[in-house]
Amino acid sequence: MVLRRFSGSLLPSPGGSINMNDRSGRARRRRGSIRSQVELSTNIDDQSTVSAPSSGPVRRTERRPSRVGISRRREFGVSEIDMKVDVSLNHMKSRESAGSREYRMSARADSAELTGERIVDAMLARLRGTPYERIRLDDVAADAGVTVQTVIRRFGGKAGLMTSVVEREFGRIVAARDAGDQRSVASTVSALVEHYEVYGSLILKTYSEAPQIPGLAELVARGRAYHVDWCRRAFEDHLDPEADEETRRVRLAQVVAICDATTWRILRFDGALTPDETERALRELLAPLVG
Repeated sequence: MVLRRFSGSLLPSPGGSINMNDRSGRARRRRGSIRSQVELSTNIDDQSTVSAPSSGPVRRTERRPSRVGISRRREFGVSEIDMKVDVSLNHMKSRESAGSREYRMSARADSAELTGERIVDAMLARLRGTPYERIRLDDVAADAGVTVQTVIRRFGGKAGLMTSVVEREFGRIVAARDAGDQRSVASTVSALVEHYEVYGSLILKTYSEAPQIPGLAELVARGRAYHVDWCRRAFEDHLDPEADEETRRVRLAQVVAICDATTWRILRFDGALTPDETERALRELLAPLVG
């Protein structure tokens, strides 16, 4: 039997059989008609739009989403902003870590320097009242609050520590001498005596013990050369301007001897003079040489 379309119903065809292929074809055409009413398109943002029916047959068109302006980093679930923030945070952490390391290194350096100063101070205190050969590193280390191994590691031994003490004090002596009042002979002598009250005994002790300490003789020679130069600078303008060159040279040597720490020691300890008396005695010794 073959069915015919008539007034919206299916009637058997004269042959009395139903054509199933014809019915399936009509169903496909009906679905195609429905699909033809709209046209689907995909824009750049993956959004579907609907267009009006066209006069001719319309086919469904599908476009692959464009990747213009879309970062490939989305494929991994990470946006460009996320990555920039992460890089910035890592950069900040790196800078903070570098700053922390610098601070720790600076703090350790400051601590090591303070430790070295304590050791030098302890040695200087021992040196003022004890002969060099009787000074023990154990005592110096105990006074400084460190171990003997720390002293040896820092200075190499007692001789190295001794030269470090003298070198530091020599720098202080130079600074104090140069800062003294030298406007007149009287003010220069007064500043010299005041200076010897602090450093005179140490200077003389260094002179006497230099031969037994490696490296110390060179420091003593530098100290002597500085003393001669200081005397020349302090008193040269007060020498007799009419004296010949030879006379000026001899008188300058006399000034150096009078102003030496040994002369101060003789007046202060052997002569039992007070600092003020020592100052007056030195001025009187210098009077025939300088105006």
